[in-house]
Amino acid sequence: MDAPIQIKTNILIVDDDVLIAESTKYQLRKANYNIVGTAVSAKEAIEITKEKKTDIILMDINLKDPEDGIFAAEEIQKIVDVPFIFLTAYSDKDTVQRVKKIGPYGYLIKPYDNKELLVAIETSLYKHSFEKKIKEQELLFRTLSNFAYEWELWVMPDLTLKFCSPSCKRVTGYSADEFFSNPKLLMEIIHPEDKDEFANHFLQPFAGKENETIKTLEHKIITKQNQIKYLRHTCNPIYDDKNNYIGRRVTNVDITESKLAREELKANEEFLRRVINNIDEIIYSVSFVKNNFSSQVMFVSQQVRNIIGYDPEDFQNHPGLWFSIIHPEDSEMVAAKTKLMFESRKSEIRIYRMKHKTNGSYAWIEDHPQLLFDENNNIVGQFGTARDITERKEIEKSLKESEAKFRTIFQDSKAVMFLIDVNNNGKIIDANNAASDFYGYSKNDFISNLYLYNFNIDAKDEVNERMQRSIENVQNYLVLKHRLANGEIRDVDVYASVIDVLGKKYLFSIINDITDKKKIQKELEEYKAHLEDLVEERTLELKASTERFRHLAENSKDSIFRIDNKFIVQYMNEPMKRRWIIREGKNLLEVLDQKAASNYLKDLIVGSIQEAFDSKKTIRKQVFHTNKLWVDWVLIPEINVDNEVETILGYGRDITEIKLLQETIQAAFEKEKELNELKTNFISFASHEFRTPLTTIQTSADLLKLFGRKWSEEKYNKHFTQIETSIDEITHMLEQVLTISRVEREKYAFEPAKANLRFLIDEVIASINLLPYFNHVISVNYAIEREEFNIDTKLVKSILQNLISNAVKYSPIANRIELEVIQEGNSLRFEIEDYGIGIPESEINKIFEPFYRASNIGTIEGTGLGLAIVKQMVELHYGTISVQSKINEGTKFSVIINTKT
Repeated sequence: MDAPIQIKTNILIVDDDVLIAESTKYQLRKANYNIVGTAVSAKEAIEITKEKKTDIILMDINLKDPEDGIFAAEEIQKIVDVPFIFLTAYSDKDTVQRVKKIGPYGYLIKPYDNKELLVAIETSLYKHSFEKKIKEQELLFRTLSNFAYEWELWVMPDLTLKFCSPSCKRVTGYSADEFFSNPKLLMEIIHPEDKDEFANHFLQPFAGKENETIKTLEHKIITKQNQIKYLRHTCNPIYDDKNNYIGRRVTNVDITESKLAREELKANEEFLRRVINNIDEIIYSVSFVKNNFSSQVMFVSQQVRNIIGYDPEDFQNHPGLWFSIIHPEDSEMVAAKTKLMFESRKSEIRIYRMKHKTNGSYAWIEDHPQLLFDENNNIVGQFGTARDITERKEIEKSLKESEAKFRTIFQDSKAVMFLIDVNNNGKIIDANNAASDFYGYSKNDFISNLYLYNFNIDAKDEVNERMQRSIENVQNYLVLKHRLANGEIRDVDVYASVIDVLGKKYLFSIINDITDKKKIQKELEEYKAHLEDLVEERTLELKASTERFRHLAENSKDSIFRIDNKFIVQYMNEPMKRRWIIREGKNLLEVLDQKAASNYLKDLIVGSIQEAFDSKKTIRKQVFHTNKLWVDWVLIPEINVDNEVETILGYGRDITEIKLLQETIQAAFEKEKELNELKTNFISFASHEFRTPLTTIQTSADLLKLFGRKWSEEKYNKHFTQIETSIDEITHMLEQVLTISRVEREKYAFEPAKANLRFLIDEVIASINLLPYFNHVISVNYAIEREEFNIDTKLVKSILQNLISNAVKYSPIANRIELEVIQEGNSLRFEIEDYGIGIPESEINKIFEPFYRASNIGTIEGTGLGLAIVKQMVELHYGTISVQSKINEGTKFSVIINTKT
């Protein structure tokens, strides 16, 4: 059921012509006004006013009774303060003088149109309400009584002005006095493009027919402030009581805002169409019939051709085509999610495969549909985007394979391994078979009930604090006491590596049982304390301990060695010998020199051993070796009874596969992030930079359509030139985007050849001289020994055109540009210097990023792609680029390219 209509205003109609009164009553009720009564005489009008609340009175002046409408108004004013709108077919001087004493809020000449009456009513109500607040201000009252939002004119038959409303100042910038003092001003402010049409309209006389009322025209004016505005011009003929034409009433309504809004809407529609057809995703819209699955494809963007080979028209002409080419294994899932979307009225992301029209291959599609609703909340359609995620799926497949490989290593490793959720207080989310064997818990026990701290003998908070401190300090190593399921307490060392997955931290932990090693160390310490009394016993026990150590070391898969403070290798087990080709009794420094180890690797290994000697503390470091091997080294100082470090015991574990897995996962996430950022920047760039040329094209096209046949050839060609220029701007911007894409995909060839450098630079400067904002002097200084060089002319020309045109564009006042060409052996240096606005120091490192523009460019147009293209072109030419700049002093770019054949 429709909501009840709220009545706005109570109106009394006073007119002795019953037909006119009834017609007016009918029109006002259509406009939702309340008619409290209709009166045909002054007396009747006065009585109705006494009995009923009346907000405004439409008063016919000439009534058949002796008392006319003016008399009635005077009497009513003694009773109630109510506004009057006087209605009359004519007016004489005495009548006007009497009406003026009443102070009417409106005065309409019959016949009038409904719009004028409604505007007069609303204006009168507004003026009356406003007048109550400021009656004491007589001057302001008189101004308000003459106020009308539209610019109203009374133009006499000889085209002089009888009346000009104050709104002319708001609309044109000229005052009423200026129009009265210069009768030609009304025609002078007409825009040159509309003068002929306006003159034909305005000078054409009315025929003097009774049913002739309105002539309308839309045209442009040039205001006093030199602004262009659009007006809707309406003419009404004015006749005296003898039906003599005495001029015309003109109403000019400022429609600039709505006109520009319509033009902008058209431009936006065209802009969106072009943008949609140039982004990487498929944009589509579907219309549904009566909330069921019957549908009609309304729109599909051009990108569908690049992804699956179909034309947009294929889907519009065959509504069922989209679902028919979905992979059979995915069709049931897509249908189920589509049904669920209708039932829940919420979006359901769908990922499926679609068959290519020509080659029969399948592309993975990520479909984001959004339901469209009408005003009654009925589903009437669907709008969505679908993007090609085939490459992402390949990456996911590769990651799954890597994960499977890692899981195999994880489960089959002899070392105890855990995967721990750092965000959940150390919750164990996976454990390998060796963990179950060592701790005595099943894998389900680990995952369901246990946290890392469950095994610790020390207090939970203390251990967690130590673990957190260890991770933050990148030590990733702890020695703890753990209780097994059978109650046995064992000493363990914990190696932990933090993995960041989409912002969540996980801990990959490897745990080694070092109970025996600590026991040996404890025994050694006890032996040292009682060395004087137990020398012989100590010697035997040390020998036994050494044998036990040798037995453990020889059966370990890890690399183990012992080295003294002279860097002489005292011992190494078989894995150490096989991997490092080092023998006992050799000096480690000499071996590293002979193997031509890098300074970095040599300094790291030797420095770490020396640090263990100096600090008397265990050192743990992850080292990347020249043979692409990652090793986790633990260096343990062995201290004698004099508290001196005699030897260092080293343990090295191969963690290459773990490191490679971490790098693979991180690289995949970085690639996805980079793709998302590039798409966001492109959409932002397109929405800002394409608007202006598209608006120019639309405006010129509309003007050609409306007035082209009436214009001179020069004016006609001018607008065609504007369209062509705007198209060139859009083409240039698209070409820059495509250039970025081709270079990034390594599809831009580097093709050097012998070329005349002076001739090339002359061509570049000649092309820049044609720029519309060019008003500069470009000086060129050559410091070269010859004129021909082995260069890629496309790349060099693009580099110089971009840099010199930027120098011109950002030097609007300083008109001097300097180009210096210097030969340096097999290289060429180009130095382009301007004296323009400069680049903020904090932004110099960002200017080569795609779509980035400096913060001080103001209204200077640009895309933010030029310098990104320049940098890539320079790198394609095996060169470098640098920049120096100061705000308001200028900028200097230096480009070095290789010309060696």
